Amino acid sequence: MPQTLSQKIIALYCGREEVRPGELIKDVKVDIALGNDITTPLAIRGFEQYVDAEGKDIKVWDNQRVVLVLDHFTPNKDIKSAEQCKMIREFARKQSIRYFFEGGGVYVIAPSFARIFYRNAFNIGLMVIECAEAEKIQQGDNIEVLLSDGVIRNLTRNEEYRFIPIPKDMQDLVDAGGLMPYRAKEKGYRRKESA
Repeated sequence: MPQTLSQKIIALYCGREEVRPGELIKDVKVDIALGNDITTPLAIRGFEQYVDAEGKDIKVWDNQRVVLVLDHFTPNKDIKSAEQCKMIREFARKQSIRYFFEGGGVYVIAPSFARIFYRNAFNIGLMVIECAEAEKIQQGDNIEVLLSDGVIRNLTRNEEYRFIPIPKDMQDLVDAGGLMPYRAKEKGYRRKESA
């Protein structure tokens, strides 16, 4: 049976020849799990309902491959959004999540990404940067990113790391909030008024 590209990728990452639509897939090797301040609280609530066989809180499968980005509700617009962000902050601390980002210019920087994740990240308005020296950046380091120059300045360590510069049109896509808002602006569309 012919497979779509998505089916081929999923099959590859779970060590099978093929997968079928509607099939429940288990044990897929995940490159990176990304959560934001909208989706992560739902996952945390589900995650924290369980304990291990010894009754201890369970841990994420790999704290180096979970990325949490607070960018929709930061700065917090109200008490509810502040509570959601606080929940994620506490979870990230408890789980020792290495890649936790909050507010401001949010970048996900790693040595590499799965191609499908990399392309889709721009479409949803997430700036991703592939930098071979990403592992040198430590939590708490103050960095400056020069997208057009392809330079990350680590102001804490007085170091610079190079990456392939992000083209201006891709920067504009992220600045607009992703592909849909970018195209809407380009076409002169505006959001519908709330009822």
